[in-house]
Amino acid sequence: MKKNKVGLRIWIATVSIFSFLFGWGMFAHSNKPAPLFGLQNQPAIAANLQPLPTLTPLNGSQTGVQSIQSQQQAQSSFQPRLRTSGS
Repeated sequence: MKKNKVGLRIWIATVSIFSFLFGWGMFAHSNKPAPLFGLQNQPAIAANLQPLPTLTPLNGSQTGVQSIQSQQQAQSSFQPRLRTSGS
């Protein structure tokens, strides 16, 4: 039983190391990404897009938003701090 346990641990360690090295090698030989800087001389692709249409506001939406914001401000100013009593 003990020989099987030690053998299994050696097998897992060996396979883990070879898998890591294989993955590292595959990553090292993969295609390189495009450079982060140096693209200023290329023309912009999305230069001729049209602006998105806006929605018309609903009736009374501004007063509803203002009342919710004022309620949240009033509630947050009087709430006690959350304190924990342990680790």
